[in-house]
Amino acid sequence: MSRFVISVAILTVVYAVPSDCSAIIIYDDGGTHEITSVITDLARVDGNTTVIVNSGGVFERGLTAIDNSKVFVNNGFLYGLWTGGTSNTIISDGEIGHSLSVVEDSHMTVNGGILDGPIEVRSWGNLAITGGTLIYIWAIENSHISISGGSLSFGLETFGDTQVEISGGLIAGELIALGNSQFTISGTNFNYDYGVLKSQSGRLTGTLANGDPMDIPFGVYGNATIVLIPEPASLLLFGVGAVLLRGRRRV
Repeated sequence: MSRFVISVAILTVVYAVPSDCSAIIIYDDGGTHEITSVITDLARVDGNTTVIVNSGGVFERGLTAIDNSKVFVNNGFLYGLWTGGTSNTIISDGEIGHSLSVVEDSHMTVNGGILDGPIEVRSWGNLAITGGTLIYIWAIENSHISISGGSLSFGLETFGDTQVEISGGLIAGELIALGNSQFTISGTNFNYDYGVLKSQSGRLTGTLANGDPMDIPFGVYGNATIVLIPEPASLLLFGVGAVLLRGRRRV
């Protein structure tokens, strides 16, 4: 059984994906399908096929995307969105009403919209957040997350070898790092020194690289780490300062 099949089975239990499989719509013709009406059945897109959800488009029972498919959510509503199999999803607007998953080498970019449910990232899934309103993220198994904007109401929890990069965004709740996971946070004016935080909990304040404020409790456990680094402009200034200092010493 593939990793993706296992993940779907888990999601069916945890997130209560509708269990009535009497009808399913499959988009797999390699073409592009623009959705502007209500789809009442379960739906899946695969086989290098593209689905575009525009104004008026509704997936009442959610959409699953696998096998190199592409999904663009420009507007509309989806009960849930579950991606895997190297699929690529871009959410620009609209609403996801229940839950999302990003698994098995799939990529999801959130530029906007309202995501009302938790997001699961696992099995080499990749999630990039530049905007939008999100609730909570749970990530394990070599997944990768980058956050440069948007808002997150209930924080982020990571396990395994997950890598998280934070340079922006309004993040509330709590940051929890477990296993071998790592948060890399870039910004200025942190209340901790630049470098590595291990085996501790506290409250992290400062200004993220994009100018957003950060004020959030954190916990780092096991072999997990939080790494605080200067934002790029400050890092450049540090480099220039070091060069000037070396120059003065040679005079």
